[in-house]
Amino acid sequence: MSNNIQESITIEYQNFKKRIAQLFPKVDEDLVLQILKFQTMKQEWPGSVTLKIKYQKGIETDLSTKKEKLYEKYKMLPSEMDDRTLRFKALGIYLNDIDELSQDPAVEYISGSAEPSQKDQYASAQ
Repeated sequence: MSNNIQESITIEYQNFKKRIAQLFPKVDEDLVLQILKFQTMKQEWPGSVTLKIKYQKGIETDLSTKKEKLYEKYKMLPSEMDDRTLRFKALGIYLNDIDELSQDPAVEYISGSAEPSQKDQYASAQ
């Protein structure tokens, strides 16, 4: 690959990540890219997403209520990492879910990772 092609792709990638940051200002760009990758590979992606939702300092946030709402929607009970952060893993979280979660005014930042669901993974070649 020539340097011009590599440079061009790198610039496009950086611009794409900047655009993601504009569209999802409270969400880690790499998380969005991971979900987007799996979501576009398979329409009904049931993949596994681990999220860390950090709530803003100085805003009264009832983590118990936040946990209950997340449990009602995703059927997974989040754990409290500290007095401002919830962590949970659930199947079938899409970009529209991430967007909805980020609209909460109490949310400071959402990070995490996405991976194929168990049934999408291949057995080892051993």
